[in-house]
Formats: sequence, C-alpha cells, structure tokens
Amino acid sequence: MEFGINIMGIKKNRKSARFEKEANAYDDLFSANDESKLSVTGGVEKNSVSPLSIEPYLLRDCNENGSDTLTAIFPGASVKGRPLRINLSFLLDLDFLSEALSESYLKSQGNAPRRSTATSEATRLRTGFVAFLIETGRTKITLSHIDVPMMNAYLVWLDRVNNDGNATLAVETKSKSYYILKDLIRVLRQSKKWRADISSDLDLPSPPWAGKTRRRNPTEIINSEDMTIIRLKCMELVKHTVNRFYETKKIVENFGPLPQVIKRGNEWTLDRFLTEVDKHCEGGPILATPQLPGYLANAAKNNGWGNVRNDIGPRFHAVTSQLVPFIILMTIATAYNPDTIRGALLNDFRFDNTFGEWFVIEAFKDRAGAEQPIYVPVDDEPDNPAFLYKFLVEYTARIRSFVRPDVRNKIFIGSSRMNMSEVIDIDTGLWNALLNQFIKEHKLPKFTLQSIRPTVLDVTGEVFSDDLKAMQLQANHKNAQTTYTHYTSDAKRQRDYERLGAIQQMKQRWRESKGKIENRDRSAEEDLSCATPGWTCADPFDSPFSPKGKMCGSYGHCPRCPLGSIDLNSPLAFALAIALRDAINRAQHAMAAETWLMKMGAVKLALERKWLPSFTSDAVRAAKTLYVPQLPIPE
Repeated sequence: MEFGINIMGIKKNRKSARFEKEANAYDDLFSANDESKLSVTGGVEKNSVSPLSIEPYLLRDCNENGSDTLTAIFPGASVKGRPLRINLSFLLDLDFLSEALSESYLKSQGNAPRRSTATSEATRLRTGFVAFLIETGRTKITLSHIDVPMMNAYLVWLDRVNNDGNATLAVETKSKSYYILKDLIRVLRQSKKWRADISSDLDLPSPPWAGKTRRRNPTEIINSEDMTIIRLKCMELVKHTVNRFYETKKIVENFGPLPQVIKRGNEWTLDRFLTEVDKHCEGGPILATPQLPGYLANAAKNNGWGNVRNDIGPRFHAVTSQLVPFIILMTIATAYNPDTIRGALLNDFRFDNTFGEWFVIEAFKDRAGAEQPIYVPVDDEPDNPAFLYKFLVEYTARIRSFVRPDVRNKIFIGSSRMNMSEVIDIDTGLWNALLNQFIKEHKLPKFTLQSIRPTVLDVTGEVFSDDLKAMQLQANHKNAQTTYTHYTSDAKRQRDYERLGAIQQMKQRWRESKGKIENRDRSAEEDLSCATPGWTCADPFDSPFSPKGKMCGSYGHCPRCPLGSIDLNSPLAFALAIALRDAINRAQHAMAAETWLMKMGAVKLALERKWLPSFTSDAVRAAKTLYVPQLPIPE
C-alpha cells in the first residue's frame, strides 16, 4: 500500500517510513490503557510512548476496493482513545482543488477541534460547495476560477426551491454551507502557498439570508439575588480549596522522615497519611483508591478521611470538579464567553505595574479573531482574577507535565474524576456535566456559564444608566450594534420601554399643565417624575391627586402628599422649597381667598411647619449662595 504524508498538505505516491513509525506510535499511545502507562506510584514508566506531535495531518490512502481515500487526522483530539479522523475523500472528485481545500480545512480546524464541529463543517463542505461544483460540471476548476460570478451562482444554488416553490434548504443549512467556504478562502488567502492563486478582486458577497439565523431573544440573564447566592457560594468553596491546599502543603513539607509502615489503621494520623500518599505518588497525580497500597486505602477508610476523588486528591492538586467555582468567578470578573474562559492559556494572564498594580487578561476570542484585553485592579479577595490566577498556577503545577501537549498551557486543567491519573482540560461536554452536578450538590439556582456574560453586561447597564457605550466597552465589542442586538436583556429592554414611556408621559404632563411642569431645565439630582421641582415621589402613577395609572400632574401639592418627600440635607432642595412657598404666596392674588385656602392652605402649612424647619443648618446656609428661578403659581 502506498501513501504519503505532509503536515498540512498532501503528497501522493510516496512511501514514508517516518510516518509509518509515527502512526504506529500514535496507535500504541492512544489504544493503550492509561493505567498501563503509569507506574504504581503514578510516575511515567521509562518505556512508555511519549506524544510525538499534536499537529493535524492528511493521509492519502486507498480502501479495500482500491478507491482513493483522503482523511484528516487530529492527534490532539482523541475519540475513544484514538486520534480524531475526518473523511475528506469527497474532495478527491475535484481534480485541482482537493489539495487546497483539504489543507485549508485542516488549518481552519486547529490542532484539537471538537468532533461535532469538525464533522459538521466537513459535511457542509461536501453537501454544499462540492455538490454545487459536481452538479454544475465545475470539477476541473482551479482556485483562480473562484470569482464573484461563481460565488453568486453558488448563492443562487443554495437558495434554490423545489417544485412547490419552497426552499430546498433551511436558512441555517444555507448559511453554514456558505460560511464554511468563506472561512476556507480566508485561510487560503493567508497561506503563502495558495494566496497567489486566489483572485485579487474576489469580494465575497453577503448572502441574502444573512442575519436570519441569529437568536431573536438574547440569553436569559441571572437575577441579582441568584447571582449573589452563586457568587458567594463560589467564593466560599474557593477559600476552602485554597486553605486545604496550603494546609496539606505545609503538613507534607514539615512532617520529616517517615517511620516504618503502620499496619493497624487506627494508629494513623492525618499528617502521616497525607505524607505517605505524597511520597507514594512521587510528585505526580494522586492515584485513585484502588491504585493505592492496601494499608493507605484502609487508613483513609477506617479514619473517615474520605475518598481520593473528592477529599484526598484536591488537597494536592486540581481535580476537574474542584475547578467549577474558579471558572465561574473568573467568568464573572472578565465577562468572557464560556469557550474563551475555559480555553484561556497561562500566557493570557500577566501583571502590569505601569500605572499602579493591575492584572491584565488577554484571552483570544475565536469569533472576534482577536485578543480581548481586560484590566483588573489586584487584591487578595477570592473572586479577584489575579488571586485566582496565582493560586491556579500553583494548584496545577504538580500535574501539568502529565497532560496532553496540546492543552498543557491551559489554565484550567485537572485530574479526571473517572481516572485520577488522567489529567485533562474541560471541554463543553465535561463542563455541562460538572456544572449540573455542582448546582445539584450545593442546591444552587439553575444557571449556565453562557448566562453570566449577559448578566454582567446587564449590571453594567444598570450602573451606568443603560449607557450602551459602557456596555460595549465591558463586552469588548468593536461595534455597539453587536452589544445591542445580542446582549440587550429583556430586563434592559423593559427599562428602556419604561424610560421611553416616562418621557412620553412627562411630555403629555407638560402640555396639560401648559408648561408649568417643566423637566428640561431641572438639575441631575432632581426626581424628574415628581410634579414639583426639588421633591421626590414614591409612586407618581398612584397619586391621590391624579387618576390611577397616569403620571401625577398636581404641581405644587407635593408637600401635603403622603407620597412626597424632600432631601433635608440638600441646599438646592431647600432653595426650591422656599421658591415654592413664594409661588404659593403669589397665588393668593390669582385666586379667591376661599379657593386659595381650600387648595393651597394645607400645602403652605405643611411647608412651614413640617418641611422647612426640618432642613439641616448646613443646607440652609449653603442655599443662600444658590439662585433658583421663580416658580410658576400653582393651581
């Protein structure tokens, strides 16, 4: 059988002893039981196979029928103990495009793609662009033939209808089939090997269905009470993990020489037990109970020290289940997307002392195609990213050399709960299982990691009066429209509707009061919903002087209203209260005495006997320096 290999490419009819040796080594590495590669103490045996390279490659072969096959192989992404393999044989139907498209597909997937993503995008390429070329007789074209007219023809083909006039493909299918090709062309344009073959005037048009697959409703946010409960529980658990780790480290370092093995379980101390376990595992992952010598397993059982998975292992190093509160707190602090935070690397974090002590996170976001820097002040609180980072570096140091090379630089790695000697990162499937167990174990309100980012942005909106620019900066979005479209929560939309409704009500009130209730010249510290300047209203839509549900328009009556109040420490409020008394006095000349007594007598009485004497002396003194315009006469 003849085959060839070229990392990120294809070479036909060339035998490669090097590849044959590496392929056999990979098969040995991924097919062997993990425990067979570990000594009894948890160290790697001298004769075990070490990982060679995690770069993906293309394998050209032939099947049992003699037909050519083409397979993309990803050593960095294992499936059931073997490298992920994606069948790309359908590209061989394209005489002059198979090499370019297969190489760009390989590059676009990265070293360790998800199986579902790699499979789905290969399928979209096969049923989309490749099917289009075959059906339209374009299997002999080269890269230079892919131009704007051809792309327009491809869009028409994707948008085709059946005999009943209905679309053949769903909008989501059409969109994915188009954008996978667009992504491959982007990769080819960046390739020194292929960029010259791409038409220089190829401007990929936007499809007519662009944006129709976007989620209409943003991710549901976590309410403030639940968010507080979740955050405080995570901080509590982080403190517990940190304290237990350093307690164990101090015990092991200070214990001294170990005496002879104690066989009777009831003679053990926790200090002696932890030191024995550390010595037995020789600086590697703490082995599961069945892998420990019987005398250690019995000591843990007889003395009630728990099991290795939940109690012993996390004392020495990270276990995936123990990382959940760390990931949640880091997500709250950064407002990163779930994939971005779980995939964050050690070198995405750094300290910057240029302008004081700051902690900088510069994780890469795939969708944005760029790093997203975040600056956070440094403190020792358990929810501070700097604190979390420094501890995680130390907490994972013991096991970092035991993880696959392609994920070794990730900040969030830990021993698998299923196999303590296996060190892994946390992918989406594992994370969902860990989070569900975490919520159940600690009786927390249900939430997802995806909901944290929009929740943080919504809080930002509340703090900054729903300023879209502030939310955009918090989200690290280049375009404010992205923030508004995808991260405007139902709560913010409701606040926007209420604010717009209030403005409309104020305009109507201004018109009905013939301009007496004017909000446009009020200061920022005043309650604009209140009918009288300087006063505040507990509920302007439930006033005893106006119809229920309608914004109160009873200007001048706030001093005697049970819902009205005023800031007794405010110089401006005192000055406006004096101005209101003056307006009430002037009203005596504009209305009959009986009418004035009936309407304004109680107001003046409340002003002079209740409110004005209650102001602080500082407010009264400072008010003398203020100028307020004359207020209109109440009616």
